[in-house]
Amino acid sequence: MPTLKICCRRFLRQTSQALFFLSWALAGSCVLASAQAASGKSALPCKPSQLSAVNDRKDSESVAGGLGHHAITIAITNRSLSSCVLQGVPSVALSYYPSGRSFALKTCANCLDYLFSKQDENAIILKPLESAYVVLGFDINDGNWTCTEADPKFGPRFQDASMALGLKLADQKKPLRIIFKEWRSCGPIDVTPFLRQPPMNGSLPHRE
Repeated sequence: MPTLKICCRRFLRQTSQALFFLSWALAGSCVLASAQAASGKSALPCKPSQLSAVNDRKDSESVAGGLGHHAITIAITNRSLSSCVLQGVPSVALSYYPSGRSFALKTCANCLDYLFSKQDENAIILKPLESAYVVLGFDINDGNWTCTEADPKFGPRFQDASMALGLKLADQKKPLRIIFKEWRSCGPIDVTPFLRQPPMNGSLPHRE
């Protein structure tokens, strides 16, 4: 009988300790989840000064453009110490580099493209060093294997130019700029919303 009492006491003590550590772990996870949720809610819209943008060549090359069509994936990274929010579709502008002369350009925000369908416009909380993505789709051939240049002095013979691509966030005046030494485009550029993931297996997700 004494042996049974000792075993029961030991079992109860071990069970109590296990329950204590389990409740402590659950409480800690709840606090962490609450802190993360609060951090997400308090994150402000991203500013250009917090971000850097580059041509993500690996993901761009994974998108099969087909004859005369092309896609570019822009990776936008939060280089600040604070989380911020990206949402919607950025506006896009082109200008000659380094002169800064504007290039006549039409864009289509979140439109059905030859390479990808319309995408959901979700708010993305971008933590420090995390990246979001924008994909641009456009033609590089007008049927004659050339593109008519916006500046008439070059004429239709001119195909490639050094261009500065500007991505402008909503309610922000200063764009994020990427320099392309060789740029050719014909007609409008289709612009996706900010995406959490880059193209996978050569394509963006297709919506039903």
